[in-house]
Amino acid sequence: MDISTEQIKDGGSSIRKLRETAGGYFTVEAALLFPFVLGVILLVIYLWFYSYDRCLMEQDCAIALVEALGERGVSPEERVGILLEKYESIYKDEYVGWIPQAAEASYSKGVLSIKQSGKLRFPFRGLIFWNGKDVWTAEANYKGSVIKKMFGIRTYRKINGLIQGDRND
Repeated sequence: MDISTEQIKDGGSSIRKLRETAGGYFTVEAALLFPFVLGVILLVIYLWFYSYDRCLMEQDCAIALVEALGERGVSPEERVGILLEKYESIYKDEYVGWIPQAAEASYSKGVLSIKQSGKLRFPFRGLIFWNGKDVWTAEANYKGSVIKKMFGIRTYRKINGLIQGDRND
């Protein structure tokens, strides 16, 4: 909108009138826009909570699996117990809103595995339009095998030989 010289000469009274008449439109637009913006912000915050808790759950499973695989001189049944014990001893108070389920561990054909799932309850069910559920779930499956000492030493020597060969070329 252009300001004319007559509006400047009359002290801006026409601009004041325009502000007074248009002031209500902003209030209505803000009242319609505010709930939408608030809903988007809540959704983004809960997506952050979900991502953080899911990553933490996967990290905890991986740490427990590596520590259980590092134990030497134990039977497969003992290794499953060690895996569950190590998983349960990891700090659970770091989760923001996560509700972890019971972890499952198994040992089969030299492969140790852990399966963990959890859920995050979304407090505003009406804001979830895609499936109507107020619970977001995730699952982590990790598998690992025990490496024999001789296999580890031979593999290291092979890799070291390849590296030394590349340096000489």
